[in-house]
Amino acid sequence: MSGRFGRMEIPRSSEDVERISQEVSEEYGEEHHHHHEGEALSLEDAVATAVHMLSHLEAQLASIAGTLREMDSKLSSLSKYLGVLAKLLLLKEVKSGELRERLVREIVEALSE
Repeated sequence: MSGRFGRMEIPRSSEDVERISQEVSEEYGEEHHHHHEGEALSLEDAVATAVHMLSHLEAQLASIAGTLREMDSKLSSLSKYLGVLAKLLLLKEVKSGELRERLVREIVEALSE
């Protein structure tokens, strides 16, 4: 972990988990050295550290979920506009008055949503 407010690193292998655990233990030990001089990291401290890390993970997942909702909305709009574009191109080629009217109605409906 690079500093107190650094970007959270997601472990991809057991070596990454081990390295990050060691860094967290060292960082936590430095921050709370005056409380635990000479003691190993206790289970309570390890759980507190894990809870802290999970809260960061939860915040990141919430951010990702928001981004996914935004992307879904934009993809839906893109799909709608591509459909309108396809109908406009088709309208240019269609000679039948009835079919042209139907295409125009569908285009207007799609753009009115």
